[in-house]
Amino acid sequence: MSSELIGDLSGVDLARADKIAPRLSAGIVAGGDHHIDTSDWIHCDLTGIATLLSALATATQRGAALAVTMPSGGLVAQRMQACGIDPDRHLQMEGGRATGLAPKRTKEADA
Repeated sequence: MSSELIGDLSGVDLARADKIAPRLSAGIVAGGDHHIDTSDWIHCDLTGIATLLSALATATQRGAALAVTMPSGGLVAQRMQACGIDPDRHLQMEGGRATGLAPKRTKEADA
């Protein structure tokens, strides 16, 4: 069973990131199974996107599972796209959940 890391939030933005990032870092433990549901978020800016991407990278580095529920067309997906991040291309997506950062693409793969 996965644990919700920041379930009591309505989003992450510049005003909240300094308090949320340490909670995420402390909550992501090796071998853990975690999730973040952004479906109902009403706040998200570039800082929020960076916080989510950092959490995905941290989970990978620590050997933990993290799934970020991010509905297509939802606020977080829209903010990512506005920042030039295509969730389907830049993230590992499984059924509307980001489970990691996509592997780096090579020039040969793009050809």
